[in-house]
Amino acid sequence: MQIQTKKTLRALMVCLPIVICYFLPVKPNVFTYPLVHANIFHLAANVFALYSFMKYADDKVTFVCFIIGGYIASIIAYILYCGDYMVVGASGFIFGIIGIYLMLRYRGLLNMEMYKSRLFINITILLAVGLIIPSLAGLLHVYALIVGISIGYLLLSIERFMKNLQQYM
Repeated sequence: MQIQTKKTLRALMVCLPIVICYFLPVKPNVFTYPLVHANIFHLAANVFALYSFMKYADDKVTFVCFIIGGYIASIIAYILYCGDYMVVGASGFIFGIIGIYLMLRYRGLLNMEMYKSRLFINITILLAVGLIIPSLAGLLHVYALIVGISIGYLLLSIERFMKNLQQYM
């Protein structure tokens, strides 16, 4: 029970700045756009999704990888997506975390179990809806997911390298 409480507190700790920034006058730019939301429903949907995925951070290392990786994914996606568009919301951050989670959970893209999972099917549906409805910045979500998967792959490669290095020491 104590482990679940720690996971919940960590997840809430990530969601809290987003909720606080909703009530503050924060101007969206490449670094702050994940903290700014269009309305209370937009905020609630993103906080719920973020809270749901942050509970998968089993330890402190995964938690830090989710935070840093999600933020990097959201910034890169923002840079790739935004030209003349104004983007707000934490969904790029969330899709980056989802990409990292998929890689760490299924240990790579060749695991067919990933493609059969309910999470993968739901993500595919969300991406399709985002691409159909232009106001949802669907391409930004795709970019953030790809960057998140790339970060997850990099983390897996580092983990494998460290295991191989330990074998020879």
